[in-house]
Amino acid sequence: MLQNHAGLLKSVLGRKRNRTARRTIIGILVSVILECVNVPPAIAHAEKSFPADVAAFFHDAKMCQYLAGEWDSSLPRKRKNELSAEMNEACSNIYKRQEYFKRQYIRNKTIMRKLNSYEFS
Repeated sequence: MLQNHAGLLKSVLGRKRNRTARRTIIGILVSVILECVNVPPAIAHAEKSFPADVAAFFHDAKMCQYLAGEWDSSLPRKRKNELSAEMNEACSNIYKRQEYFKRQYIRNKTIMRKLNSYEFS
């Protein structure tokens, strides 16, 4: 399948096309590839430069979402206890921490976008 797309790309880009058409095709291909890996480039780059306290919050927020997805009432009691302990460790006061960072970084659009991507109740 990839060979077919590579051949199509070579034939389209190899022909004499105007510069705008080539850029459009390349832009579409790049966006499709980035969507496949599901990493928005601006946020992925910015995550490396987040302050340590914000990075720690995002780690805990991801863990909370993961652990919440793991919870099931049909789990054995031992696993429920393990999940509860992990959730208490990672998720304690997560909503308050999120609100704190929203106030602290209100002028940073990248951090705010990421903070707003999490919903805790």
